[in-house]
Amino acid sequence: MAPVSGRPRRAAREVVKVAYFVEWFPKLSETFLQREIDGLIEHGIEIEVFPYLALPFPRTGFAYPVRYGSQSDLLRLPASLIRELRMHRGLVGESLRLLRRHLPMHPESGYMTLMGTLSALRHARRVREADYRLLHAAWAHGPATAAAVVHRLTGIPFSIAGHARDIYRHGGDAFLEAKLRAARFVHTSTEANVAYLHARGACEVVLARRGLAGLPPDPAPRPRMECLRLLSVGRLIHKKGHHLQIEACRLLKRRGIAFHLRIVGAGRLRKRIEAQRDQAGLGTEVELCGALDQPAVQAMYRWADVCVHSGVIEANGDRDGLPNVVPEAMSHARAVVVSRIPGVSEAVAHEGTGLHFDPLRPRTLADALARLAGDDALRLRLGKAARAWVTEHFMLAPNTARLAAAMRRAARR
Repeated sequence: MAPVSGRPRRAAREVVKVAYFVEWFPKLSETFLQREIDGLIEHGIEIEVFPYLALPFPRTGFAYPVRYGSQSDLLRLPASLIRELRMHRGLVGESLRLLRRHLPMHPESGYMTLMGTLSALRHARRVREADYRLLHAAWAHGPATAAAVVHRLTGIPFSIAGHARDIYRHGGDAFLEAKLRAARFVHTSTEANVAYLHARGACEVVLARRGLAGLPPDPAPRPRMECLRLLSVGRLIHKKGHHLQIEACRLLKRRGIAFHLRIVGAGRLRKRIEAQRDQAGLGTEVELCGALDQPAVQAMYRWADVCVHSGVIEANGDRDGLPNVVPEAMSHARAVVVSRIPGVSEAVAHEGTGLHFDPLRPRTLADALARLAGDDALRLRLGKAARAWVTEHFMLAPNTARLAAAMRRAARR
């Protein structure tokens, strides 16, 4: 007989197969989703990704399947619809009742609902024939509609995630509250969102931040520079508040403070930001770098002295939650200056792990940057505290462990 080890045998980890619904995949601005999926796989969740529509040339290289399908899938959508209607006789009446209840719908919400429904019709048969135990949507608008419709067609339970634009822009889509109530759980990444989602009807909300796989090397303290190096990373869209950065830079220059701002990101407002920059006479101080890949962005963090996130709440309700670029900057022990709005302020405590400014008063952003330009001790202290916060709260493994545990509970019910 073989000797019995005194070491307790570790129980085999339960593997749960999950269909993971997204919009377009992969997206340069959503690399955090790829990290999240990698983290879930490490915790025994078997993931297959279902984007909205087929791509002409599916990209490969992931450690998990991405079900792009083929262009012929789109041509078979009418047949898919007929098949599902035959299998679910009450579907037409149910759909009409829902539409009457929620019309009129904002055009953007209508588009998202249509895309989610088409995605569900295209993927329903494959999901039904495979051994999926849970459907999960990465966003609460179109992907959640896809998951909810596939749930209705297959009976497989579903969960959704809600973070920023998908729950705040126009108050979310017309079916948001119905989806929140029907989902086994809702995943979000800020405490502010937890309260908001409960108020909108979610029963169980899981707080799991979309964290970092690891920390960059601890940077050595850098001596005082003659020119303050500022960095902003984010798409060139209104809610990122780049216009506030340009105005703050104009004020810094008027005060005689030497600086150089690099703005990393692409978007529809590039020409408007360039015009504002040039009108302010900042052509040599403010550099628009365009979209960069992750290695280049990491190099930018190492270059910077201070990182700025100037998010605003738009008139339609759209805003960021906790943008991943903020904890990424903090992980490099960089002092961060952020707008005083819910979500991001959970990571950046004023005077503790960074500085806040009032997005309605660009002068307060200039004041914060001027303060850091003249106080190296403060800048280094805030950077060190910022990195400590990320180490405790924003690492991938513990956050995806919480999400994986929620997925297992949902799949067992």
